[in-house]
Amino acid sequence: MQGINPINWKKIYWNFSFMHYLISFGFDNVAGFLYKQDEINIYLAYHNYFNYKNYFPGLEIELIDYPFKFNNDYKIFISGTIQLWLQPQDQQFTNI
Repeated sequence: MQGINPINWKKIYWNFSFMHYLISFGFDNVAGFLYKQDEINIYLAYHNYFNYKNYFPGLEIELIDYPFKFNNDYKIFISGTIQLWLQPQDQQFTNI
């Protein structure tokens, strides 16, 4: 989908996703948001981890293929991710 950024009036592209993963202590439901403006590509995700008894939240942000130029001769692409989450002790299905 596309739109206009109301802050700088540039064209943006965006989309969202919902995913379900089986994990070692239960399952994870993920709500993701993708954003692109010029050379900036960002992925944001809110994780909902569950085991037998409890819920554990998580957050993820990723910068994807950001161009980094040096000496005006070379361009490399940099990607990085930061993730924060909670999980049950010893990753047990029945632990709190």
